[in-house]
Amino acid sequence: MKELFSLVIVTLIIIGIFQYRMKSTQERYEYLHSINAPVTGQVQKIAKGTKYTFTFRGKKYTKTTGKQMRSLIDGEKYTVFMDPNDPQNSIIDFHLPMYDTSRFTQACATKIQFLSTGSSQLARFNFNYQGQEFKRFHYAARDSCFSTKPSMVWVKLSDPRISYLTCKPCF
Repeated sequence: MKELFSLVIVTLIIIGIFQYRMKSTQERYEYLHSINAPVTGQVQKIAKGTKYTFTFRGKKYTKTTGKQMRSLIDGEKYTVFMDPNDPQNSIIDFHLPMYDTSRFTQACATKIQFLSTGSSQLARFNFNYQGQEFKRFHYAARDSCFSTKPSMVWVKLSDPRISYLTCKPCF
């Protein structure tokens, strides 16, 4: 009986810590987003998560998220929100890719699906580029304008695996 009671107490503590961490992460995201000091961060997948680097006022910062994002490709760039008074206090937003369209071309995405991932959704789409079929996943906000109808994709010229679904219908 004592063992069961101890197990219940430990379980409740773990659940409490998990809920606190989830709430504090959301509050941190909202706070950093409200400051509106975005910079560009470059991602790199590592064994224990995803590392991102960004430069602010000439200094380079590196942070690691606890999530390993299998859909990411090393070198991709996303928006990082940070506190200008404390740049180490930052968070990367995988919903907001950063890219220079002069280094990309357009293709048409087909087979577009959306998978629920809590507060976001994961967009899965296929497209053809130079006779080769590519499959890609990337995060999209739940209230985004994406649809399952064929839509335009920006495809990186030097690495077609890096591609981003848009809300524009195919040409």
